[in-house]
Amino acid sequence: MSQSQYHAFIVDDEAEARHSLAYLLKKQGWKITELSNAKDALSKLSQQKPDLVISDIRMPGMSGLDMFDELKHQPNQPPFIFISAHADIAMAVEALQQGAFSFFEKPYDPKQLSSTAGHAAQQHRLAQENQLLNQQIASLSGLEQILIGNNPALAKVRQLIPQFAKLNLPVMILGATGTGKELAAKAIHSLSKRANSPF
Repeated sequence: MSQSQYHAFIVDDEAEARHSLAYLLKKQGWKITELSNAKDALSKLSQQKPDLVISDIRMPGMSGLDMFDELKHQPNQPPFIFISAHADIAMAVEALQQGAFSFFEKPYDPKQLSSTAGHAAQQHRLAQENQLLNQQIASLSGLEQILIGNNPALAKVRQLIPQFAKLNLPVMILGATGTGKELAAKAIHSLSKRANSPF
């Protein structure tokens, strides 16, 4: 996947640092949106869906970690790479524990950061494509009509069925009477390579 397809938000209150990183990635074909604070970035993230966010940690007002914390439980959020001139071990560990893709201390190695950014964006794109494919498979297989309901747990089951169908392993389905265990089992069977064999 070419990096020319990728779009990154660069969030840093220091203009020189922001421009320098933007220049590095633009030279490699990235589309870049520069933002000077986390609140503006949050607002734009609700309208645009970049493949990556590279953010300073310490900024006036909202920090990069605060911005990430607001987004981390929302679906399909882009990966974050954090950068800080004031780095310490605790800050790096906190960022990574919260689910950040990576952490760099200024001054960073441009080649290493560029390579890490490419990996993060590629993984994000692949995860999105996989999710879309699973949704299409679920739609084509009629899972929406077989397992009916808007309950988040049921939606998760519909999402997992195509993944289980790919496995060449036994699957145990547990649940109370009337919860649709047999329907789920038949859906897994019909989407698997054994669909033409007896259920």
